[in-house]
Amino acid sequence: MKNPKEAKSKPVAAGKAAEAVAVRQRLLGVLLRKGTWPMYGFFKEALQGIQRVAFSQGYGLVIVDPAPQGEISLRDAIPALRRTLAGLLMVAPPESDMAVLRPLTDEQFPVVSLYRRFAGMNYVEVDNEGGAEAAVEHLIHLGHTHIAFLSGPADAVDGQERLSGYQKALAKNGLTVHKEYVVAADFEQAKAYKAMKDLLALKKPPTAVFAANDYMALGAISAIHDAGLSVPGHVAVVGFDDLEMPALTFRVPSLTTVRQPIYEIAKEGTESLILLVEGRASAPRQKVFSSQLIVRSTCGSSLKKTKG
Repeated sequence: MKNPKEAKSKPVAAGKAAEAVAVRQRLLGVLLRKGTWPMYGFFKEALQGIQRVAFSQGYGLVIVDPAPQGEISLRDAIPALRRTLAGLLMVAPPESDMAVLRPLTDEQFPVVSLYRRFAGMNYVEVDNEGGAEAAVEHLIHLGHTHIAFLSGPADAVDGQERLSGYQKALAKNGLTVHKEYVVAADFEQAKAYKAMKDLLALKKPPTAVFAANDYMALGAISAIHDAGLSVPGHVAVVGFDDLEMPALTFRVPSLTTVRQPIYEIAKEGTESLILLVEGRASAPRQKVFSSQLIVRSTCGSSLKKTKG
């Protein structure tokens, strides 16, 4: 005769297994890139957009924050991601992460890249090249011919696209791309500060700087001020992103920048991922939002109008 306790344990175990599967089907992963938590302005807006859509449609979120060097790697985490998540959002992933995650995409595991585009992948991003081109052309129209560029990491697709826009604007207007004017600052404010100091020390320093994000624009402005110079009187500065954060809100003069719809991109990408998870869309799903040049004080437009 069977033990009644044993007979009851099987349905309970089966029920728990079914419940675990159901939970897995309602969990989305959000993969951040290393060192992104300090960059709270950009990633705060991105996470707010992701949460708005995920929570409203009954999905939970798991933040996947790349561990410090020497601990578990992203490659080691893939089996756990595959077992526990219904899909994965990658927030501004570097190419190195994409190489590691290719096995997931090859298996048709739902993955969407936010703020970066990759061939054959689902992505939602902004027109980086067009926005950068508009920013640099604006500086050229203000009379600048010596324009520097503070670039992102070498493996950042969006940084490469913004560099391309910078180069395209100079070429269209018959200006030379000076190698010494293109300096890597890895999207970081502190590195941009040092890069700007080096640019100011050149025999022919630039009269304008286009930074590939707002954090680097802030670093450049600080270095210019510390050198006893003014913005935009001595050096004009333009950023990219149009972030909302205290460091920008209370910075005088206000920052001219290229606006990308961070919150809207995050929402669109999350909606795309849920459609893929639920089998209501076929890959690839790709969308590029327009960018917009927001003219404020740091580019010197008001000075140009006064002189005119």
